[in-house]
Amino acid sequence: MGCATLAFQLLLAHIAGLGGSASGGGAEAKRPPSRIPPPSRLPVRLRLVQSEAVSRTRDTSTCVSLDWWPAEKCDYGSCPWTNSSLLTADLSDPLLGSAIAALAPLHLRVGGSLADQVSFALSREDGCPPFAVDVTRRIGFTGGCLRLSRWLEVLSFCERLGCGVLFSVNALRGRTRDECQPAALPAKDARPPCCSSYSGAWDSSNLLALLRATAAAGKRNELAGDAGIEAHLSAAEYARDLLSLRREVARSLDPKKLDSAAAARVINASSSGLVAPAVSESGGAYNSGQRGVTDGFVSSFWFNDLLGALARHGHAFGCRQAILGGHYALLDLRRRQPAPDFYSLLLWRRLMSPKSLRVVKLKRVLRAASGLAAAPLLNISSAEPDGAEEEESGGNHRAGITAPLLRAYAHCARSSPGHAAHAASGDDSPTLNAWGGVAVLLLNLAPSITHGVGLAGLARTDAPPPRLDFLLTPTRAGLRAPRVALNGDTSSSRPAHAP
Repeated sequence: MGCATLAFQLLLAHIAGLGGSASGGGAEAKRPPSRIPPPSRLPVRLRLVQSEAVSRTRDTSTCVSLDWWPAEKCDYGSCPWTNSSLLTADLSDPLLGSAIAALAPLHLRVGGSLADQVSFALSREDGCPPFAVDVTRRIGFTGGCLRLSRWLEVLSFCERLGCGVLFSVNALRGRTRDECQPAALPAKDARPPCCSSYSGAWDSSNLLALLRATAAAGKRNELAGDAGIEAHLSAAEYARDLLSLRREVARSLDPKKLDSAAAARVINASSSGLVAPAVSESGGAYNSGQRGVTDGFVSSFWFNDLLGALARHGHAFGCRQAILGGHYALLDLRRRQPAPDFYSLLLWRRLMSPKSLRVVKLKRVLRAASGLAAAPLLNISSAEPDGAEEEESGGNHRAGITAPLLRAYAHCARSSPGHAAHAASGDDSPTLNAWGGVAVLLLNLAPSITHGVGLAGLARTDAPPPRLDFLLTPTRAGLRAPRVALNGDTSSSRPAHAP
């Protein structure tokens, strides 16, 4: 079945191109007649196959991370983690609360690289060593502790705002790090390249104590066990099924050839669709990100492409590193403003339903650049394409162009709260999926080409289908700027003014 389509509504989130324009100086070099300059405006024909869903993700497919890094975490002369970790973040901050509420329901992934060192202090008498800088460790720190009171604060925070908690635990507790050889010891202020081998059995006692204390405080975990509504499964059955899935994945996946699409297919097939892969952390750049890149508008290109690709290949979600901290944070608490990628994630959450549709980019013969000036940015048509090729009589042609720098993702549009009341009021202005429809994400990765996109394969209607556009562009400060314009307006770029 396709999208519900009493009428058609397009919700377009469009990312502008990388900037720049085609230019040159001096006499133009002679070229063979069959080669023409790259067009500055390129028409592209897309066909949406509403009857073919390529994947369905869980409804709570949005995820952000809250990491462990202390204020002493510094990279390349920058220390961007002050008051931004699981242990130190102000959970009562109104900007943080409004951002989480705007994205809800979502997953809050609690953890990160330091999780393998963290112990849990369940009473005031328990020792709770803080993180301490240790240059002999590849991770750069030793110690780390989470008190039960702070853990319950995090759970209450999510209960209030609508986020579920994904918690990574210490897998090294009880294990011993192998001794470093003298040649592997680091130079001053340098991290060791090895000394990362551990031996021994995992000690689960501290984790079990935390789970028992959490349950005693009235909090529940995700495994229903024998208290489920539809089925009562024992812990032993859960464990056996998990081990079976692990064996299937290990047999089927070659790490040398692993890609996200292959992983999704194997895991979905092995679990009969009951389990889906997920990306636990994605921040755009290692070691806290890069100022002016992962916190700027330019980051929107890879991040939107990641969201579309993960959904297309059946991933349950991808966790963005991080909601706070580093130079890839979705919220800049110092400037008191969200980063551009926050709005990309918000638009994705508001517009895209869990059902991903097939998009066919049609091969065409295109006219010379001089004939493209009138190509529209977006043209909607319910008619099917006339053929695989299209040409204008007497024009020059470029064969085989499929616009490789245009990325397109389509989903059934997400229903909006209150759309029934809007329709009942007699207001015929378009709202988010008031009648059912399709949401299309277009990414222009070309530095000097504007793509004129034609959409076909839509439901036929007597009147032109209503349409809403959400156009994200950089401000005048450029691609590295930490602000974004939504339909040309920077004032709407706040959680309280979200679409």
